[in-house]
This record gives sequence, structure tokens and C-alpha cells, in this order.
Amino acid sequence: MVSSPSQLSRRTGAVCATAALALTLLAALALDAPATGAKPEALETAAGQRVSAERLQAAAELVRRDVEDIRRLLTSDPTTRVLANGRIAYADFEHSSATARAAEREAEHAAERQAAATRTGTSTSTPPAAGRIAARTPIALSSRPSSPRTLYLDFDGERVCDTEWNDSGLACGTYAGYDTDGSPSFSAGEQRAVRQVWERVAEDYAPFNINVTTVVPRASDLSRTSTSDQRYGVHAVVTSSDEARNATCGGPGCAGVALLGVFPRTDANHARVLWAFTNEVDDSPRLLADVLSHEAGHTLGLEHQGTAGGLLGIGAEEYYAGHGIWAPIMGSSLRHLTQWSASEYANPSRVQDDVAVIAQHGAPAIRDDHPAGPRGADRVRRARTTGGVIGTRTDRDVFKLVTTCRAPVRATLKPAASGPNLDAALTLRKAGRSARVTSNPPSPTSGTASGLSASISGTRGKGTWYLSVDGVGAGAPATTGYSDYGSLGRYTLRVTGRCVKR
Repeated sequence: MVSSPSQLSRRTGAVCATAALALTLLAALALDAPATGAKPEALETAAGQRVSAERLQAAAELVRRDVEDIRRLLTSDPTTRVLANGRIAYADFEHSSATARAAEREAEHAAERQAAATRTGTSTSTPPAAGRIAARTPIALSSRPSSPRTLYLDFDGERVCDTEWNDSGLACGTYAGYDTDGSPSFSAGEQRAVRQVWERVAEDYAPFNINVTTVVPRASDLSRTSTSDQRYGVHAVVTSSDEARNATCGGPGCAGVALLGVFPRTDANHARVLWAFTNEVDDSPRLLADVLSHEAGHTLGLEHQGTAGGLLGIGAEEYYAGHGIWAPIMGSSLRHLTQWSASEYANPSRVQDDVAVIAQHGAPAIRDDHPAGPRGADRVRRARTTGGVIGTRTDRDVFKLVTTCRAPVRATLKPAASGPNLDAALTLRKAGRSARVTSNPPSPTSGTASGLSASISGTRGKGTWYLSVDGVGAGAPATTGYSDYGSLGRYTLRVTGRCVKR
């Protein structure tokens, strides 16, 4: 989940704060113990919510998981709760200075609403007017327009009614979108921010056949009517509404909330909304993107990746803060390089193969876009940019280039410009020969992410050459670095040299 530099120095307090904040909401949602004669079992979650045996069984059935597995989840992760309808929700909290500012803003907004209600006689819970929001239209962006799966990033405000959030206390109404200046239209700065958020989320989901889009989809692109219906998705509402945050997530400090495993379910068409709260990340595009990727991950069946505690759970963390430059997307996203993870770091709270779980919950891996060997290799031409995606840890893309004389040649590979997940190596060899040259710049063990791109230059003779692109790791995955597991994502390849054939 999202984090800030201050988090690293006060992790123990953060865990306590999570439970305390979640408890405020859970007290209102707490479920009664079974009636006399019912099965005398009740579960108390890590956040203090009481869940009956019957409700626990219903929750397990809704996500098609074993009851004991769900019991383990609810009793170990204080960000989880069971809604009135049985869905499991993750209320993900931001532990930073933004939380304090959000609390101050909420107090100010409450006073303003109360004053307005006194003057006009209107309810203090009335959401913003729909007309104000309808005029706001963000830039239209789509990562895979032809994909049958959709992750809709909704920045312009949304009317939310008849959802499972409404069943659990959210008032039916229209909630404000991403708005940093109060203007009735998206400013150039807001459009840039929307693009930055979209680019980062699209990069996180680049290995999967899912369209990350800001374009309003058809209703049929989100709902799923039967198992034969292959077009479906989820709706991510990006909002500055404190009322939506309070009703769905419990109050200041909550950066996002989503329901577990609903993405592929035919019985979840009223549960396809997830939330990201802009006030909790100070409107930061980078942190907002982290929230959206994380919450969408929950709808795709992913749990948190934290660390296990010692005796009595001391030292346990629901979000792993990462190490070096790396952190898991389903943990804390403070580090500069965030990737999907297979829990290869030291002392994980659970072992989770993110890529496999996502594929099992409705977002399959993309088809390989380039051959893995010389046969049928796609041609790269002088001064033309070629793109591709490394989709799995075993994926390798091979390209052919032809030189017509002896002269300097330079090949440059770059990962995605915004929030790259891919650390790539580039290898060059001549057809018919085994000797090769590889570029894999080292990545640092601290600070900002670097060494993710690669380049090869030198004088080459006439002939046919092959360039191969591969995702790589760096350092020790358990303590200082990462493996090639999560080095997945988009890249561009460009070759220059006067003798490279066009």
C-alpha cells in the first residue's frame, strides 16, 4: 500500500493506528453473535469485528475459498472486514503527514457543511451536485482497447447507487472526482496528472490482457452475466469526497478500499466499484497510481504481502515496506521500483504468486508479442523505434537487424518512461555465432531506481545480427534486491548506425 518516508521510522505505531482507525467503522458494522441454538462459534477479526460462523461461511463462499483460509485472513490482517452483505473488504490506510492534514480538512469541511445546512435547511450528507461534475472530462487514454477485460479509472466524479457499498452505509449520490483547483473543467495540470496516474497503472498491468482506461466504458464492459460472458471488469472511482471515504473506509487515513476477488464473479455486478481517495495522498499522481494498482489487485484476488511476526506476532506488518529500491505492489509502495511479487523477500506473512493469482481471477497473461528465438524474429530498422512487453519471467523477445557494411552500431533499450516495472538486459550476437555481448547495468541497493535500461554500442561488420530482450533481477531477492519474477513490462528498442538497413 501507499507509504511515506515517515512510515519507516514508526512502523509499530502505524500498525496500531491501522487497527484503531478501522475499529471506528467496524463498531458500526459489527455483526451480532449467533442466536441461541445456532452454531456457537464467532470470529473476532484482527480489527475487532465480530463475525458469526454463518457470516464467515458466506464470506468464504463469495470468494470461493476455504473457511479456514478466510478465518486466517480476517484474524491476521487488521485492514480486512466483512461487509453486511458478506463481501470481504480491504480498508487500506495511509500513514503519513497527509493523514493529519486530511483530519484537519475533514473537520473544516464538516463545519462548513453544517453551516450551509443551517442556512438552507438541507442535509449535511448531500453529495456534490451532479451538474458540476458532469462538465469535467479527463483526457481519453486506453492501454489495450481491444481487450475484453477493463480497469476503468474514473477521474471525473461518479453517481454511486445500488452497489454493495450502498448496502453497507454509503448514501446514494454523486461523488466528486479528481480536483486540485476547484475549476469546473480539467486544467492542463490536472490532465498531466491523470496521464501520469494512467501510465503507472497501465505499466503495472501491462503483462495482463486488461484495458486500463479513462474512457467511460459501456455497462456490458464491466458487468458479467454468465461464465460464457468474456467482457467484464471493475470501476475505480478516484474521489476527493471525504463523505465517500468515511462511509466506505472509516475516516481520515484511508487511501483506498476494494472488495476481495470480485473481478471474475458473475454474482458481483453490484460489487465492482473500488475507491481511491485523493486527499489521503495529497493529490500525488505517483501515490494515487500506487493506490489504484493495489486496490485493483484486491479485486483480482490478491491479499497483502506483509511480514510475519515473532512470538505473539510482535514485529508483524500487514504491508511489507520493501528493501533497497524495491517493494511489492501489494505491500508498501514507498520504494522507487514496485513490482508484482512471489513473496521472495525475507519472512513473508504469506506466500503469494501475484501473477498466477491475477491470471486465475480474470486477467490472463497477454499473448507473446515477439518470437523468443531467431526463427521468425521481427526486424528492427535503422532509427525506428520498436516496442514490446516482457509478459512473464520466462519471456524473451528476439529481434533481427541487418548491417550492409562495417561501421558503428548502437542499440538502446528503455523501459516504460513512467513507473517502470521492467529491469531489462539486452544481448547482441551475430547469426551463426555463439559469441555475444550483453548489457545489464547494475541497479543500486538504495536510493532511486536506475540501471533498468540497457545499451550496446561498437563497430560491427556486415551481416545479420540478433538482439534479445529479457527481464532480469538484481541483488539478493530476500534482502537487497529482486529476482526476474516481477521484471515485467513495456520497453522500446531503437538501433542507429549508417550501415543498419532501413
